[in-house]
Amino acid sequence: AMDLFLTMAGEYSRFKNEGYQIPKFLLPWGHRTILSELLNQFMDYKFDNVYLIMHKKDMDYYNHIQKTCDYYTSGNFKIIVIDDTNSQSETLLRGIEKSNSQSRFIVHNIDTILYNRDYLRINNELNNADGYIDLFSSQNHKYSYVLRDNNTITNISEKILISNEATSGLYGFSSTETYRKYYVDGYISQIYDKMIKDDKRIVSGDVHNDNDTIVLGTPHEYTNLVKLKLR
Repeated sequence: AMDLFLTMAGEYSRFKNEGYQIPKFLLPWGHRTILSELLNQFMDYKFDNVYLIMHKKDMDYYNHIQKTCDYYTSGNFKIIVIDDTNSQSETLLRGIEKSNSQSRFIVHNIDTILYNRDYLRINNELNNADGYIDLFSSQNHKYSYVLRDNNTITNISEKILISNEATSGLYGFSSTETYRKYYVDGYISQIYDKMIKDDKRIVSGDVHNDNDTIVLGTPHEYTNLVKLKLR
């Protein structure tokens, strides 16, 4: 059993400053939107529950989000509406509290599209681990980076290149209780850091490449990558 949480309650201020009127997750991506493309990639694995955590400022789009989720999850989803939070980790905490989920889960953001991930394998990895971190090759200072001993994560660092293995933003936890226990208001990497210091086992799978890990964090990244997508 594994739940999926999507955190989509950001400010998208850089996009707004560039004149984008709609939430980032509804921008076009090929013949879909970013949200549809994300959900489509998660479809092969039957999550027990899919939770989308959105901000009340995006309520104008609620019906559209609902229809999109209906299509891609066969109705097996819940939209959780929240107010302002300080960080992604707090957004997730609010979502967990409102979901009443007790399950193991993975969480992902709305600005990275992941291809060729094996969610069954991630679920299996979480049978024997407290956390799971999805990795891709990068050398960009804006990500978190890890050190590994085989597939066990021994160190995680925010925005410091301790390796060329970066976190993609897809994270797994053995239970919502584990997440609550180690919760830090900030980056999710800080939660894992706390877990590692407490001898909890955090694992990873294969290191993916940047063709499989499409980061759409800034307007510049989005406009460049969406052009490639449309070719």
